[in-house]
Amino acid sequence: MNCTILVLFACQMTGQDASGAGPPLFQGKPIEYWTAELNLAKEMDRRLEALFALGKLWPQGRALVEKAALGPEAELRQEAVKILSGKGKEGAASLEKIARDGPRASRHLALRAFSRMGTDALPALPTLIFFTSHIDQEAVLLAVIALGETGPKGYPAIPQLILLYRSMDKKVFPAAFQALASICAWDKNPLNKSLFDAALEFLFKQGKDGVAPLIEASRDSDQEIRALAARYLGRLGPLAKPALKRLQELLQDNAPVVVDAAFEAIKKIDPKSFPN
Repeated sequence: MNCTILVLFACQMTGQDASGAGPPLFQGKPIEYWTAELNLAKEMDRRLEALFALGKLWPQGRALVEKAALGPEAELRQEAVKILSGKGKEGAASLEKIARDGPRASRHLALRAFSRMGTDALPALPTLIFFTSHIDQEAVLLAVIALGETGPKGYPAIPQLILLYRSMDKKVFPAAFQALASICAWDKNPLNKSLFDAALEFLFKQGKDGVAPLIEASRDSDQEIRALAARYLGRLGPLAKPALKRLQELLQDNAPVVVDAAFEAIKKIDPKSFPN
């Protein structure tokens, strides 16, 4: 008898009925009960409890948790985002949707949640990079902070982080500095190497995966960064063939240092362009 009671209790808490079949349950109640509680209960405590239950009834309760994260009630929004961030990579897609489509308050909550998820936020990397150029400056800051927590695999964000670091915006540039240093492990590099050089070298070390962000870095308004990007593309040799078009454009650059770097890079990437 005691074993039966324990099994029933465990099944209720984990969203399963005792037979292993039928609708998922939480505390012995189906999703329909918790949905009604969330939508109809007058007391906020009951609604928060219902939201917590829907988070346990996963993935069936996912859409309802997302809806709460986009809703007008601040307490429900916060709890919903907390639930989603606790789902790790599985919750990242939901948080992306909230960040992109939600109102400002929901957007900020979602981006802040990403900063607590570390590498679990990597599936949302394109969205985080998107927000680094957003009109909402608070969203920019939160995205930069989150990128700094993604570790080395956050390298596609390096060109945009360089741009933000150089902006010298008093709120954003310190976070951009920290994010860059974290992604490329600058503190482990020789101190006589600039952060920009270390960041672009880190892209070079990604091999062919570093070509696209190096091309992006070659569009920077700073001539030294454009030249550095061209040099590292050249060091990749034939792996950097997708960059040839951009390097040919750099031959028309106003800065001689960039033109020289692009010329040398093209020779290394496509020697046939310069027959003996």
